[in-house]
Amino acid sequence: MGWLQLQIYQKQNWIPCENQITSIDDFLLSNWLERLYFDRLERKSQIIKETIEGDISSEVPATYLQNHQNTTFVLDNEAGGALTRNKTSWLVKPSVWNEELKSKAIVWLCEKTNKSILKLTDKDYNDNSMSSLLAEQGKSYNLNIEMFNKLQHTITGWPGGKPNSDDLKRPERSTPAKKRVLIFSPHPDDDVVAMGGTFIRLVDQGHEVHVAYQTNGSMAVHDEDVLNRLSFMEQFNDIFNLGSSNVEALSDRAKSFFQTKGSSSIDLEEIRDIKSLIRKRVKKVVLPESLIILDKEQVLIKKLLEFPSIIQDASDQYSPAILANFIYDLVKNYNNYYQSTPILTASSEDKINFRLALSIKVGEIIKTGMALLGCSVPKQM
Repeated sequence: MGWLQLQIYQKQNWIPCENQITSIDDFLLSNWLERLYFDRLERKSQIIKETIEGDISSEVPATYLQNHQNTTFVLDNEAGGALTRNKTSWLVKPSVWNEELKSKAIVWLCEKTNKSILKLTDKDYNDNSMSSLLAEQGKSYNLNIEMFNKLQHTITGWPGGKPNSDDLKRPERSTPAKKRVLIFSPHPDDDVVAMGGTFIRLVDQGHEVHVAYQTNGSMAVHDEDVLNRLSFMEQFNDIFNLGSSNVEALSDRAKSFFQTKGSSSIDLEEIRDIKSLIRKRVKKVVLPESLIILDKEQVLIKKLLEFPSIIQDASDQYSPAILANFIYDLVKNYNNYYQSTPILTASSEDKINFRLALSIKVGEIIKTGMALLGCSVPKQM
């Protein structure tokens, strides 16, 4: 018997094989076909489930193999993970209820019935092929309490372990009290977006925390940001007579590259270096819990964040008025804020420091914008 390595692609009628087959009927009637081998198709588990257990359909041509008289699918655990016999084995065969399978089944039952654990009844278990679990473990009440406590013990405010405490039922050991923690982040922002609270807790509780980014850090910096920085450097060098020929040449190369850059293209080395510098300069600021940002402060912060794009727009459209109008609006917003909000006499040191830093940043942006317009700024008004 021969071997056929079949690749399945959803909604594509493509079945590459070693022998010439002109139709699905020929394929099904071919006597030499004995096994189809799927090699570590972790991401194909759902389409494999449709192939083996779903209705026969031209949408998934491989489903016609269900009518073949001598077909065996050889799958690894990942590829066959979505099959009923693997994902919910208690539905199709007698089960040995170990702790792992019991936990998996009860969580599945909650999702199936749309009930919380403590609200599951004997009827829910019996109606969903889990009566054997009840026969072994007793009433649903006992099962529910056991699972509830098990899940509860996985929740903690001490992700690195609570020092000097009984860690028998905690997800992390208590010793050593201070640990070295390595966080793996698939994308340069996932560490703060997906687990920012845990990240902060680990740092606040005194652990040594490191982050390993699993992709190039430049992915966190947009191409437009590179062009904005280069444009700023050109104008900065012109204003202060520092010479900008090298910057202009680099900017031209970047623009030319970005115009033809494909979705899978790798950035030029010099562009990667620029993105790396930008990334290193990004500061993640954690504000004190006692600090509440006012609506007027949020307006100012959003306004400050618009500054790089305003410069780019003014440059692209050859319109200094765009920058002038931006500065006018910023000054007006800050004046309104200054008149109504105490700064040096704020109620806490955190508020004073924050409002001073915000005021200084507003002043820097106004000064930079006015300089780009060729206007000087008085030191005091």
